[in-house]
Amino acid sequence: MQTANTHQDGSALCALLLLSIPIFRRPSYELFLRIHQGLAVLVIYSTTQHLMSTSKFPWRFVFIFAGIVATLFILQLLTTVFRNKAWNHDFSRAYITRANDTVRIRISASRQIDIKAGQYINIWMPSISWYILQSHPFVVTNWVEGKQDTLELFIQPRRGFTRDIFSHGTTDARDIIPRLVLFSGPHGISIPVVEYETVLMVATGFGIAALLSYLRELIHGYQTCKTRTRRVHLVWQLQSLGKTSFLNYDES
Repeated sequence: MQTANTHQDGSALCALLLLSIPIFRRPSYELFLRIHQGLAVLVIYSTTQHLMSTSKFPWRFVFIFAGIVATLFILQLLTTVFRNKAWNHDFSRAYITRANDTVRIRISASRQIDIKAGQYINIWMPSISWYILQSHPFVVTNWVEGKQDTLELFIQPRRGFTRDIFSHGTTDARDIIPRLVLFSGPHGISIPVVEYETVLMVATGFGIAALLSYLRELIHGYQTCKTRTRRVHLVWQLQSLGKTSFLNYDES
């Protein structure tokens, strides 16, 4: 029994490592997330069974670890609630519009938040996806100096959650329905592009959305003389009608 649990635990850990490789993670984020969570539960179960077969194992360390995990989870939950619900204000709301194959989400945050260029947030919309653990990361495309209470996201619909968002979007701004949204973050590291005199940006297709906040920061810094950047060169690869084209933009 102990050997079987050890092999099961080892197999689950190896599968977790393989799924962390981008080539396996990118095709379907939701499928990757569900499998990742299932394997994590399997690792916990197998490890517990293995430890229970050891009569003299000091369980106090397991309880300490479980207490730390539970405390971090509660702190993260409280932080998310604090981020999305300011005193005497409603929860954050999302306004979804669509154009062609692009979805634009404008989030009216209940509390102002300081988001740096290139950072992302995880969002959950209960009216679109009721599963509370189904949050998805999206890069914030707008940028302002200091804190802001409006966050903009540009999303390319694929499958699952993003496709559901697209179906709930509207093409007429007058028909927009404010939807409850919860988000966590900001996450990620912002690259200090304003510290360089020359900046080269390369994007493919919808990846340009990840660079918009950097471009806004660079333009603002140039106009207010708060940046060392004097030249920005953008290379954007587009795929249209079965042909590949490159858009080069140089701002000096």
